[in-house]
Amino acid sequence: MNHLSSFEEEKLLISLQKYFNDYRIVIKNKIKKDMVAGYHIMINGVSIDLTLKRKIDDLFNHVIN
Repeated sequence: MNHLSSFEEEKLLISLQKYFNDYRIVIKNKIKKDMVAGYHIMINGVSIDLTLKRKIDDLFNHVIN
């Protein structure tokens, strides 16, 4: 498991600041064992879940419904 490199973290920060320029962005770069892969971003209480686990869960829910 790898954390974001400083280059990746800076690139992410720049991208987020384009969309959320009224907010101070703080990146907490940590690994969660249940996440598998991807990103989970929280901004002012809003969750942006771009994890592989979430995509698999969405696909599973789509198939069974």
